Amino acid sequence: MVKILYARLIRSIQQSAVFVRPNLFFIGLVGVIGFPLYYVIWEYIFPQEYENIPLRIIGCLSFIPFVFHKKLFKKHKKIFSIYWFITFLYALPFFFTYMLLMNGASAVWGMSTMAAILLLFLVIDDWVLINIIFLTGTLLGWTLYLFTGWQEGVIYAYLEQVPIYFFALFSGSIFSHKAELIKNERQYVMLSVGSNIAHELRTPLSGIQSGIDGLRKYLPTLIEGYKYAENKKPDLKNIRSGHLYTLETLLERVSNETTFSNAIIDMLLVKSGQVKIEDKNFEYIHANDCVQLAIDRYPFQRVEEKELIQVNCENDFAFKGSEILFAHIIFNLLKNSLYFIHKAQKGKIFITIESDTQQDIIRFKDTSLGIKSATLPYVFDQFYSTLESGRGAGIGLYFCKFVMRSFGGDIKVISNYGEFAEFSLVFREEK
Repeated sequence: MVKILYARLIRSIQQSAVFVRPNLFFIGLVGVIGFPLYYVIWEYIFPQEYENIPLRIIGCLSFIPFVFHKKLFKKHKKIFSIYWFITFLYALPFFFTYMLLMNGASAVWGMSTMAAILLLFLVIDDWVLINIIFLTGTLLGWTLYLFTGWQEGVIYAYLEQVPIYFFALFSGSIFSHKAELIKNERQYVMLSVGSNIAHELRTPLSGIQSGIDGLRKYLPTLIEGYKYAENKKPDLKNIRSGHLYTLETLLERVSNETTFSNAIIDMLLVKSGQVKIEDKNFEYIHANDCVQLAIDRYPFQRVEEKELIQVNCENDFAFKGSEILFAHIIFNLLKNSLYFIHKAQKGKIFITIESDTQQDIIRFKDTSLGIKSATLPYVFDQFYSTLESGRGAGIGLYFCKFVMRSFGGDIKVISNYGEFAEFSLVFREEK
């Protein structure tokens, strides 16, 4: 039971860390400025009974890494999750509870503590974690207070305010929990619909594939028999040579389209929430062929769009995966690049295949707007999108990373905002 609760806590901390990161820079500024600013306010402008410079310095310093989080925590997500949890625990419930008690549970610090509770609900999306942070921080604040000071009547004054705090926690938790239920319900519906579609489509596709396998045994014999009969009986109803060729190649084309349809189903399931791609149908394929297939199949809106693409396929390598799923990685990258090229009214797309004894990489680079450094660490997160409302659901790049990892590889990105964005599809990384 303890292990389950601990795993739930760690998962909540990690998920909330993802939720808070887009606003982390501004949260860092609030902490860095707020701690010293309110020392001046409560010490000189509206003097309060008690102030503590060391605690405020610690609070101010602890928020500085948030201002530079994109550099400090770019490759250390686990460390970041722990750090933000400890910082929020210290800065909001612990600090405010201790200062409230040391100031005799004054009205000013009572309102400040209410503001701290409100901030918790604004920056954390998990109501259970909010309550854990608040109760733990409050307990630690009381512990320090009992060791460092004691004032007559403070306990009663604090207890008068406790019902208000619990009301704020209770009502905030209800609304937060309701929002969480709605989000989970949406994800469940997406997964359920995707699973139902997959089931309904895979059944007839399996029947088609079985029929193809049966026809493969006999159709060549029937065609051979027709050709033999045509030579023996010139008056036999003629099948034009073009139609005969179509019959000979039909099964292969139908089989390929069936495989393609099953791959599309896999893609839809991944985007709707499936956590695994079946690799039983993976085979060794060449990077050059996959890139060309994707470009040939992409539904360009104008001929000029295809002319923006420059492909360098002098090097080539083979990898184990799905040609169709890989094509949809290229589709997603092309769609995003063409959108930003159109928006910037400038830019081209460069696709380069690199292979040597150290690594196998496909680089996809566009020279349009690039990606802002503040958003760069989150572009592969599920439901995170920088496109205009209605233009993206935040699952395209998430899908790319999911598929690349199913191939045993990865996808990475570098960018210089205003100049370029380059995605590297890594199949074999340099050691």
